[in-house]
Amino acid sequence: MKVPGADERARAEVLRACSEVVANAGLHSEIRTLFGLEGFSPADHTEVFALELLPDACIYLSPGAQLGGEPAERLDGFLAAAGIEPIREATSLVNQLVMVADMIDRLLEAPPGSGDSAAMEKVLAAFLFEHVLPWAPVYATATTRLEPRLSSWAGATVGTLAEVAGWLELQSWEMTPSVLDGRVKAAEDASDLVALAASPYLCGTFLTKRILFERAYGVGLAPRIGSRKFIISSLLEQSPAAAAVVLREEAEFQGERWAELASAFGVPLTSWADSASAFSASLV
Repeated sequence: MKVPGADERARAEVLRACSEVVANAGLHSEIRTLFGLEGFSPADHTEVFALELLPDACIYLSPGAQLGGEPAERLDGFLAAAGIEPIREATSLVNQLVMVADMIDRLLEAPPGSGDSAAMEKVLAAFLFEHVLPWAPVYATATTRLEPRLSSWAGATVGTLAEVAGWLELQSWEMTPSVLDGRVKAAEDASDLVALAASPYLCGTFLTKRILFERAYGVGLAPRIGSRKFIISSLLEQSPAAAAVVLREEAEFQGERWAELASAFGVPLTSWADSASAFSASLV
């Protein structure tokens, strides 16, 4: 790892600014200008971050795509073991970006080469690899598929995380993050296609309602309004073959995006690309 310095302090501030975009529907004018979000309204913010893509790790790191559960328990255990005071909603993107920034600050404050510096470096690296990189880069990238105006914000979030990962040399870590271990078997054990497609963790694909509607209209289907599971079920009822095209083409599209990110993040993104590829192949 390179000796930390001014670049790392700047990256910490970028991550804090990125967290503000997710946290606040009424964005400060400086934040809007920074990320080119002048036309991004509170209603747009609500659609992305409250209705379509909830910014919480638990939804994207568990088969059931639900809040809480094992991802939250793993993180609480990690923080306790690291001697970090537990916080509410530690699995939210807002808090995780701030925690990364705070850990960078603590690392910079420790005397170079000291035991405190080495310990903080290990905590930051493990936190990123086990709890942030397994979902945050794909999540931020997925928001741009839904809302292109978030491209600058997503680019800053993903790019800064990639820079920190590079600084810590996390791309060379060959093990699978424990939270992603077992996803292949979990996908194989999924009860049905609907359950598989509705879980980003299982299928490696973020199928929002808007994407499902757009893809469905493109193949001549008429999706019905409801939950994502209900929409997918309605498409399969109308035409299993056409519905498979909808799911397969979106999985292929997103899988290519995850593969492009793998060079910057290593195993966590490779896992997402592999899951999307396997899901797409199952629909042929």
